[in-house]
Amino acid sequence: MEDNQNLTNDFLLEIIDLLDGWLTGKGIRVKNDDRDKDNPENTTNFYGDDFDYIMEGIRDICSTHGITVEDKWEG
Repeated sequence: MEDNQNLTNDFLLEIIDLLDGWLTGKGIRVKNDDRDKDNPENTTNFYGDDFDYIMEGIRDICSTHGITVEDKWEG
């Protein structure tokens, strides 16, 4: 990665999707009352506050390592 390369929310979403797929593949479903109330058919493990927590955690790790994450969505 070049020093001046910036990441976007879409890149972080790919990391979260990877983690979610790994958990799902292991048969793990994280308890989430909001997801289950809003859309019980939704199979994602990271929803609402859980998603925000993971996204911010990855963003903080990037910042600690000098990686800029632009707060924008490409798609």
